[in-house]
Amino acid sequence: MSSRDYRAVPLVFLFIALFSINVQITKCQAPTSPNQVPAIKSEVRIVLVDVVVTQRKGEIVGGLHKEDFKVAEDGTPQTISFCEEHTGGRVSPIALPPEPPDVYTNYPRIKTTDSINILLLDSLNTQASDQTYVRPQMAKYLQAALAAPTGARVAIFTLGQKLRMVRGFTADSSESLKALIDPNSGTEAKFESQMASPARKHSDELACSEIRSPIAKEGCEEFLAEEGSERSSDRVVMTLQAFQALARYLAQFPGRKNVMWVASSFPISFFPESNPRGVLRKQYRSEIRQTADLLTADQVAVYPISAAGLSPDSINAPDNYGVPVHDDYSNRNFNQITMETLARDTGGRPFYNTNDLSNAMTEAINSGSHYYTLTYTPSNTKKGGKYRRIELKATNGSYKLAYRRGYYAENPNMEQAIERSAPSDPLLPLVGFGMPDFAQILYKVRVATLQDSGKADPKRTGVRYGVDFAIAPPDVKLETSAAGTRDGNIEVALMAYDYDGKLLNGVTRKIPIHLQPDVLAALQKVGFQLHEEIDLPSGDIYLQTGIYDLGASHAGTLGIPLHVNAVLAETK
Repeated sequence: MSSRDYRAVPLVFLFIALFSINVQITKCQAPTSPNQVPAIKSEVRIVLVDVVVTQRKGEIVGGLHKEDFKVAEDGTPQTISFCEEHTGGRVSPIALPPEPPDVYTNYPRIKTTDSINILLLDSLNTQASDQTYVRPQMAKYLQAALAAPTGARVAIFTLGQKLRMVRGFTADSSESLKALIDPNSGTEAKFESQMASPARKHSDELACSEIRSPIAKEGCEEFLAEEGSERSSDRVVMTLQAFQALARYLAQFPGRKNVMWVASSFPISFFPESNPRGVLRKQYRSEIRQTADLLTADQVAVYPISAAGLSPDSINAPDNYGVPVHDDYSNRNFNQITMETLARDTGGRPFYNTNDLSNAMTEAINSGSHYYTLTYTPSNTKKGGKYRRIELKATNGSYKLAYRRGYYAENPNMEQAIERSAPSDPLLPLVGFGMPDFAQILYKVRVATLQDSGKADPKRTGVRYGVDFAIAPPDVKLETSAAGTRDGNIEVALMAYDYDGKLLNGVTRKIPIHLQPDVLAALQKVGFQLHEEIDLPSGDIYLQTGIYDLGASHAGTLGIPLHVNAVLAETK
C-alpha cells in the first residue's frame, strides 16, 4: 500500500449544485465501526431476530409494535426489549444536474432499502439445461427493476468451482444488467464435473447393463455408485464453503441480507438439527455448524429458488400405478423439502414448481425489504454451545411469520476469528471490491489522466491519474479550538481493482484539518478540495474512492468503473 502527500489545488468544476439541491432523502448508513460484530456474541447477551410478517395470501403487514409479538426460547417466554420496522416500497429516482464525463458524485440517486440482496446463480448444483433459462430470467427481473426502481441494492454472484462476484451492490439496475450480460461475466451455462448430466447418467447405466457377467456387472454398479457419492460429497462441501465465504463477506454490512439462491439441486440444509434426511456424515458436521453460525450472526436469510421450473407430477399418472417411485421423483421431493427447511431456518421463503423465476426474485426481494428487527436478552445464561430454538408468534394469529428458528448459544472460535481479522483502518473495509456506495459524507470527484502520464518516470508501468475531491463541509465534524480554528481529521482512500476483485494499487492518507473561520466560510461554496494521484494499469479498472471522518465515524464512498489505455514511454 503506498501513500502520498495531498495538495490542495483549484478545481475547474464547481460544486454548488451538489449542496443546493432541495430534495429530502434518507442517507445510506455506513457502519459506525469497522468491526461489525455479529448480532449474537458468545456471551449471548442479546439475541436479534428479523421477521417478515404477511397476511395469509402473502400481503406484507406493516405498523406493528413489540406488543404485537411474543417470543420464546426453548419453550421459555422471553421479554422483547426492542422492535424496529424496516419498510421497503417503490420510490422515485432523484434527478441530478448533468456532469462532465470525468466527474462523479456519491449523492444518492434513489432512496435505498435497509436490506441488501444477493442473486446467486449456482452452476455447481444446477444442470446446464436449467442454467440457460436462469440468466434470461435474471435479466428480466433487472429490466423490470430498471423500469420501476425499488431502491433495492443488489449484488450478483456465481457459484461454480468457486464463488465469484459478478457485480457488487448497487441500486442501479442498469449497472447490474450490464454486468450480467457481459460475455466475460461467467454467467453462461456450464457443465460442472461434480454435477452428473442426464446424458452422463444414461451412458453410465448403459455401460453396466451391457456387461454379461453378474459379478462384473455388480462391480461396475458399485464403482459408479461410489463415484456418484464422491461427486455429491464434493458438491456438499464446496457449497458449504462457498456460503461461509459469502457470509464472511456480508458481515461487513449492517442489517438484513437476502440471498436468492437459484439452483436445481439443494444438497443439504445448513442446520444439522433440521436436515431433511436426518442422517449426516460426520465429516460434514463441523462445516455445517460453522456455516450456520456465520449465517445466523450475519443476519442472512436464504430464499431458495428452483431453476428446474414446472415439474409434472408423473407419480399419479396411470402408467405409473404399481411401479416403484423413480429416483428423479424422490430427488425432486427431497429438494423441495430441503428448500422449505433452508427458508424456514434462516427466515426466507422457498420458490419452486414455477417457470416465472423473475417474479420469484421480485417477490423475494420485496418480502425481504420489509421486515421487523426484534431483540431480547435470553433468560438462560448458561453456555455450552447447544442449539437454542426460537419460537415467534404474533398476537394476531392470522399472520404468517418468517424468521430464523434458532442459534448456537456459544461459539468462541468464531468470536476469536472475528477479533483476529478485525481491520485497524476504519475506511479500508468500506472501499473493498463490491462494496456499495456510502453517503454519510457527500462529495464530487474528478478522475482524469495527467498530462505527463507515462513520461515523467520511464519505469512507470501504468497511467497516472489525478483524482480531485470536493467534500461537502457540513458532512465533516469540525471542533472549535482554543485558538479559534476549526479542526478535524479525515482519511482519504483510493483502491484500484480488476473485475476479479484483485487489488492492483492503493493510496491512503490521514489528513488533519485546521481552518481559520474566514477560510471555512469560503469553502462552504466549493467544498474541501483535495488532490491525489494513483498509477493504474491498462484494462478495465474498478476504482473505489472513499472519505472517512475520524472524529464522527462517518463515511462516504464511491466506486467508479474506468477503462485505462496505457501509453507508456519507450525505454531501452
